[in-house]
Amino acid sequence: MGQRVMTPLVEEPEPDLTPAFPLANSPVPPEPQTEESEAEKKPPRFQLASLIPQERIGYTALIDELGGVVLDKQCFDPSYSHII
Repeated sequence: MGQRVMTPLVEEPEPDLTPAFPLANSPVPPEPQTEESEAEKKPPRFQLASLIPQERIGYTALIDELGGVVLDKQCFDPSYSHII
């Protein structure tokens, strides 16, 4: 009979089990927001489009009163948070 060739066993590295996407229900709760982080937030930025002048004046006054900022640009700016 022929001879058996014995090869030594080589340990394979364990696969990385890091998930590709974050878990929906993370076991670690998110850090609570503090008053400082809320104060650091930028005010909402508005673009008013297709409004008659009287509507534009009214909306601008309301947005200013509520702490928002109205930007008067003729083209889209990605810094806007709201478009009316």
